[in-house]
Amino acid sequence: MSTTSEPKKSFHRKKGWKRLERKEPKVIENTKTAIFIKGRNTSKILTDVCEDLALYKKPHVIKFNHKHEILPFEDERPLEVYSTGRDASLLVIMSHNKKRPNCLTFVRMFDGHVLDMEEMLVKEYKPIHEFEGVKPPSATRLMYSFNGSEFETNEEFKMFKNMIIDFYHNDVNEKLVVDELTAMMVFTVVEGKIYMTVYYIKATSTSIESHEVGPRIVMVPGRNKFGAEDMREEAMKIPQELVAPKKKKNVSKDMFGQTIGRVHAIGEDLEQLNKKIKLPKALRESKKEKKMSKK
Repeated sequence: MSTTSEPKKSFHRKKGWKRLERKEPKVIENTKTAIFIKGRNTSKILTDVCEDLALYKKPHVIKFNHKHEILPFEDERPLEVYSTGRDASLLVIMSHNKKRPNCLTFVRMFDGHVLDMEEMLVKEYKPIHEFEGVKPPSATRLMYSFNGSEFETNEEFKMFKNMIIDFYHNDVNEKLVVDELTAMMVFTVVEGKIYMTVYYIKATSTSIESHEVGPRIVMVPGRNKFGAEDMREEAMKIPQELVAPKKKKNVSKDMFGQTIGRVHAIGEDLEQLNKKIKLPKALRESKKEKKMSKK
């Protein structure tokens, strides 16, 4: 008598299944990973800028050390390959040429496709190591401050603000530990330029101390590309599991767990009731007898 059994998954096959499971959509997504990519030509300033930006993103960072032939606004296919292969939805491309010197391109992906991207041209830069004092630890929880009406009215600045918050967004915790909030990124718009500064925050029993720890970057927006409206709506859709159930009106439960419903009836106008009520035959005959007796 022979018995049949399902083939056992090999060790490598199990690893492949686990890798695919990690890439599947989740109700609460993991912290997004960012890839820093060197373009065909780059500069020492851009390399140092990305090192400082990656410091506050650790450990969810992947760095490409070699240069790549990549033009994000001309061909999106390499971005899709890098994003899908490493399960990373954020990319930063470094490029440097005469037309767009010291250019950083921030790219955000959704479902393996480019959702939106925006260029930032670095005009001034002061690295972290040139600042004195205590440095905030890497992988710290950040606070943000965006100063300037452009962050609310201008589409370019609004997208940059949204992308920065998404870029440094950490895991969601139900309980917030105040001691973990040790750094604040401040973005200020002045005459079309974005001034980025980072401060170390320390709370004492009597006051809150802060001092600049770097980096300090001055940027100007360049080219940008907004995602299709249908893709953006899909990316912003809230999973059904996270949507609070609608409260049913006029329905409650008593102390025994039984469902009780309340019905609101419209008040009746008693004046409009039909006053001519047909009496039973016996009562009609008694009324006739009374009338006859009176006569």
